[in-house]
Amino acid sequence: MHPMVALSPSFARHALWSLMVLVTVGCGAGDDRAAPPATEAQATSAAAPSVEYDLHEWGLVSAVVGAGDVWVHTQGGAERTRRVLHGGGGGASPGLGEPLFHTGIGKPVLYVHLPEGRSAASFRLAVRLRGGRMLEHWPPGELTDDAQQLTWQVEATRGPCRGEYPARDSEACHTADGYCELAEVGAYETAEAACVRVGEQRAGVLFYRGEGPAVLPVRVDADDAGALSVRLRDEAAPPGVLLRVERSAHDRRATRVARFAPPASGSALAVPAWDSAAPLPLDAAAGEAVLAEQLSALGMTGAERDAFLNAWRDDLFGPAPVNADIADGGHGVLGDLGLASAPPGTLAPVAHALLYFLPAEAAQEQLPLQYEPPPRQLRRALLVRVNLQPSPLAGVADQVRHGGEGTDVASLGPTPLRSDRAGAVLRLDSSRTTATGALPVEVVVRVLRRRAGPLARCAGMESAEGVLRLRLAVHAGAVRSATARAEPGSTFSAAARRCAESSARGWAFPTVPGAVAIDAYFLASPAPAAAPSGR
Repeated sequence: MHPMVALSPSFARHALWSLMVLVTVGCGAGDDRAAPPATEAQATSAAAPSVEYDLHEWGLVSAVVGAGDVWVHTQGGAERTRRVLHGGGGGASPGLGEPLFHTGIGKPVLYVHLPEGRSAASFRLAVRLRGGRMLEHWPPGELTDDAQQLTWQVEATRGPCRGEYPARDSEACHTADGYCELAEVGAYETAEAACVRVGEQRAGVLFYRGEGPAVLPVRVDADDAGALSVRLRDEAAPPGVLLRVERSAHDRRATRVARFAPPASGSALAVPAWDSAAPLPLDAAAGEAVLAEQLSALGMTGAERDAFLNAWRDDLFGPAPVNADIADGGHGVLGDLGLASAPPGTLAPVAHALLYFLPAEAAQEQLPLQYEPPPRQLRRALLVRVNLQPSPLAGVADQVRHGGEGTDVASLGPTPLRSDRAGAVLRLDSSRTTATGALPVEVVVRVLRRRAGPLARCAGMESAEGVLRLRLAVHAGAVRSATARAEPGSTFSAAARRCAESSARGWAFPTVPGAVAIDAYFLASPAPAAAPSGR
């Protein structure tokens, strides 16, 4: 939904590890790239006792354009205007040089596997966001002062375990961007992975989330008709498959998907607009099957593949139909995995996207892992999602990021979102929230919970306390009217109420026959003090 080696277990090796971390963090003006992972021969040449383990990782690298990264121009003197969706960084003007992205790194989780005959392994693992920052992680590890590097000392033991993860209202979920993925991580544990312990905290997976700049291997141009030009960076390894997705916000059965082979290095691929004769679009199920096939090819186990799809299915391909979701208790609109707020703009669902898995070399370049000693095998499946519809207006991308899921350029004008993000904590009171009509109240609660975070960042909301009642009239999934009232004894300024009404008029709900009336109650309390950077 802004991004942004090998070592071994004796005293000497720990000294080497410490030296490497100091060099990595301290050389700000030098080459910031980590050394490539150790080869299998280097791993086996370490002094006894040997430590054998495998690492599997999946996650989402969601790329959006930042201010100044879009360059509107005419090509070859022609009048047809093209948008360079993701460019800049190396030339005299945006659109030239390396493709520079602002990315959100969503829900990377790492699984530890022990080979037959091994009951335990101890190793040190670090992940670095070059030029970015870590926003949350689990179990608690060591963060550098700039929050760019996270290090765990891991003790892995054979056999699964149920991890202990913070709740969405815990201090650990009070993140710098107001969003918490940590509360849902327990849903992605598998029975086949080892149990990991860091200090006194045990878990079934290692988890982190962050944001920062990245140089990704694919550049995308789009014209006003919707045709794309996809170019692979010179010398870049090609991704396996490219998927273009037009996502339905209400029903994944209406989502369209197109599959393409990647272009050769340094060359361009012309992707026609949707309305052209070919290729015929696939449906969401076919697109999901392509991702499942790629996940398996990248070394994910069946359980890890399914965990990835459960985590990202709705955001990539749209929610399940309301009735189907109720019937199977699935992971769509009703699946409450403990999200505290809507995802920031980098991770929020997008209507039009290009998907591909990051090649191994690019993954290590952009999200370098360091480990002591190295694993026998490292398998990484990091899906890149490129937003094909960024705003061409300077500064809008940052406002979209602060606006959260569903925010678009049209809704930013009447909704004065604050940039300091220091407002009240706003939570939905689901026990009082009601809905009349064909839309189940459980679905309404699910949607409203994800709106509470962005709503709290409205101008004028920073001093709010008490209860805000928001009455919505919804038809065909759209909010036709919104009225905000403060209950007696509550302190919501007129500006905060107007902002809440304006924000709510941009919300969307699943489409059902007839009109729906919603009464939602939000509880406001002062924001807590900022958590220590080393949490």
